[in-house]
Amino acid sequence: MHGGRKLSFGQLAEKAAALSVPTEIKLKSPKDFRYIGKQIPRKDSKAKCNGTARYTIDMQLPGMLTAVVAHPSRFGAKVKSFDASKTKKVKGVVAIVPIPEGIAVLATNFWAAKQGRDALSVQWDESNANKRGSNEILAQYKALAEKPAAIAQRVGDANAALTSAAKSLEAAFEFPYLAHAAMEPMNCVVKLGRDGCEMWNGEQFQTVDQANVAAAVGMKPE
Repeated sequence: MHGGRKLSFGQLAEKAAALSVPTEIKLKSPKDFRYIGKQIPRKDSKAKCNGTARYTIDMQLPGMLTAVVAHPSRFGAKVKSFDASKTKKVKGVVAIVPIPEGIAVLATNFWAAKQGRDALSVQWDESNANKRGSNEILAQYKALAEKPAAIAQRVGDANAALTSAAKSLEAAFEFPYLAHAAMEPMNCVVKLGRDGCEMWNGEQFQTVDQANVAAAVGMKPE
């Protein structure tokens, strides 16, 4: 926004990319800062605190089914066999679909899908599963740390500086396996039609997800 005129970032990006990179940049004086150093309240805090915020899991579309997946307890395990006889008896269950990561139970609502998933009897093939615990993983890390590493850039001589230092300190920090996982239930809503696929979900890499979804449903990313 400038003098009543307004353009989006995307509208300026192409022209900005054609500009040459400046060699000398004059920084703004701290006395002219408008936002830096000031507490700026988040716009979503109130809604998240009073329960009015809407998430993907709150989405409801006409005729929507809910899928809950039975996942293996170990990374790399695959479905060997499964018995869905009890799942089929759960009211609201519409379909049981094997997928590469497990068994998906589709139902008319979440609770029916969850009950159907819990009623599944699954035999897992763990022949290629990762069965290591934190101790084994840490031992592997330590062994790898003793080996030469890939060098992205070399500046100076770190070994010479360390051996010639008057005083050196050494410390080791060890942590168990920590899952990089979201606190909320992972979920998404998909509306698939002949002319397009619309999705609601939380993500970090929407461009990658767009390409993967397009490949899965047989559509062009655009």
